[in-house]
Amino acid sequence: MLQICYAFLRYYSLFMNMTTKKHFYTVIAIFVFFANCNSSTKHEIQISGNIDYIGDAVLSISVPPVHYKYSPKTEYTLTPNANGDFNLNIPQPDTDFLYLNIDTDQFMLIADINDPLNIIIKRSDFPLSTKIESVHEEDYSAYQQYLIEIDGMDKAIEKEMNAYKAGKENEAILLSKKKIDIASSLLSETKFTPLIAKAKGELVVNNIKSVEYRFNNPGFNADLERKRVVEEAKKDGFFTLESLESQRAGIRDMTHYYARTFGIYDSVRNARGSGLSEIDIKRFGYVSLNEKRMEFVSNITDEKALAYANMTLVAERIGEIDLALAEPSYFNYLKEFEAYTEYTDFLTYFYNEVKSVSPGQKGIPFSIPDRNGNLVSLDDVRGKYVLLDFWAGWCQPCLIYLQSRNRRD
Repeated sequence: MLQICYAFLRYYSLFMNMTTKKHFYTVIAIFVFFANCNSSTKHEIQISGNIDYIGDAVLSISVPPVHYKYSPKTEYTLTPNANGDFNLNIPQPDTDFLYLNIDTDQFMLIADINDPLNIIIKRSDFPLSTKIESVHEEDYSAYQQYLIEIDGMDKAIEKEMNAYKAGKENEAILLSKKKIDIASSLLSETKFTPLIAKAKGELVVNNIKSVEYRFNNPGFNADLERKRVVEEAKKDGFFTLESLESQRAGIRDMTHYYARTFGIYDSVRNARGSGLSEIDIKRFGYVSLNEKRMEFVSNITDEKALAYANMTLVAERIGEIDLALAEPSYFNYLKEFEAYTEYTDFLTYFYNEVKSVSPGQKGIPFSIPDRNGNLVSLDDVRGKYVLLDFWAGWCQPCLIYLQSRNRRD
């Protein structure tokens, strides 16, 4: 296409040399046409490379979603040939980064349309040994060193936090601060600075968790410690849009654990029984928990950051509690933050998706094979009571239930 544009411009120039050259607006039109031709390839990011082995894994490029869990995902599959070579042009995203994925492992990519990427992947050591040919070579070099130095640290922090929860000696907070130091020393002058904010946010979460873990300790003042954590988070810039967007789940984790530091979970269990599941506690304690979540959100002063934070929480409500309870905050959000269409469009989509499968709605048609391989359609049992049992491989209660049901069968 670009060659056609150049040829067209060349012949038009010859024509102009043979005329009076008074067609100013025609020249402008041709210039716009040429600019559009030239930009047709400039709004894509070129990605090529090689992987030594892929097996049954899926190699893909994904765009960070609006909401980490509930928004539609934009993903492009990279299909290596017999030699492991791959090549793909993807549309320029609205985000600063992309993710290179092999199943659940990820490597961050800078989303720069002026930077065609060549990526060499060693599958057994992904993402640590990934090689990138890029104009941002120094940034990628620092990022890769960061990955190497924090390798295994997240699991170590999780283990130490479990020890903290059990009331044992631990180094959870010390390790969290060490991760911040590594990120700051390696990434502060690069395009990967959001990872510094992410590490700081993880420390905020762990500090808040520690308040809950010490809640019943003799002499421990939860109110003072909670205030100290929040003030420290303010000084570190946690409540800015850039910081919130860098977190795993926006502001969700922080508000969730902040609300738990007031003993609400214990109060619900005492009132309704100790065997309640987490989702039941969230449902029965919704009013009190939501009040404390919004107390934490009130520390945000920037309007877009506030819109982003509230979008995260409204989505969580729609996805986790009765829709009737979630609807007031959903409709209020559409009015209060109508200027932020990226967020309102997502919430409208998600609300409609959840409502379509809510109690009282017509069942969505589908067909699945039974144990004998015979295809069964929902239409086949229309007018009868039907129990649909949804479960997931990562859901421990689901797996326990399935084991007991299989024994009964």
